Amino acid sequence: MQYKIPAVEVHATHCCTLSCKGCSHFTHIPKITKDNMVSIESVDEMLSLWAPRLRPKRFKILGGEPTLHPQFPEFVETCAKYFRKAQRAVTSNGALLHKHPRLPEVLAKHNISLFVSFYGDVPDLCGNADSYNKQWSKIAVLLKEWSAKYPKFRYSVRKQSKIWWFAYREKDKNIESYNSGDATAAYKACCTKSCYQLFNNRLFPCPLVAYARLPEVACRLQGDWGYFLNFEGLPHDCSDSDLQQLVKCNRGSWCSLCPSRLDKLAATK
Repeated sequence: MQYKIPAVEVHATHCCTLSCKGCSHFTHIPKITKDNMVSIESVDEMLSLWAPRLRPKRFKILGGEPTLHPQFPEFVETCAKYFRKAQRAVTSNGALLHKHPRLPEVLAKHNISLFVSFYGDVPDLCGNADSYNKQWSKIAVLLKEWSAKYPKFRYSVRKQSKIWWFAYREKDKNIESYNSGDATAAYKACCTKSCYQLFNNRLFPCPLVAYARLPEVACRLQGDWGYFLNFEGLPHDCSDSDLQQLVKCNRGSWCSLCPSRLDKLAATK
């Protein structure tokens, strides 16, 4: 039996070219190394295990910055075998798109959209945003060239000032939870409550719960993060009742560590 689910996301990488404060996937922390690239074989195995059990409305490939993956077009082709009825997309900051000239052809062939994140109106978000913003004009030109060459290639630009929020606090190199204690209010305010994650062959309710256990992240956690770390995700052979419970309402005790009100960015005019 397949269970309907709002969205399923998978990482191509656990690292990023930017260092955005408060990233809900924690991917500004892990270093850009081979160990932080998800192998094509492992994502193929994971999706083959879960595809018979899940029917997502949306399926997204992201990171981190997914185009850091040296075989990203092949990674996308592998993922494209699964969840074919879902609205499928890749999310990227665009900085390394030029390194993957096959990507627009692959995306067009498999009816996968490209969402490009724009940080130009929030320059204080990223430690190296100035360098990124200087590249934006080249990214825009490349996207137009791809659109002209591949009529079925689809992309959209998404301003981060519209959607970025802070789910935890960062002080120096330490990560502290808001620890609101109000799981209901935090769940209502949450921007990622529909973003289920497939990670290490397990299903997690949100990116925060999934990736707080990355080694380079876990060592920076300060205070009580037990609600996040104690939930080890559902295995692919979990009971129907456990899966149904998580899919119907992914609110859990972990929500009490998040803010009950959103702390969002202010865009630069």
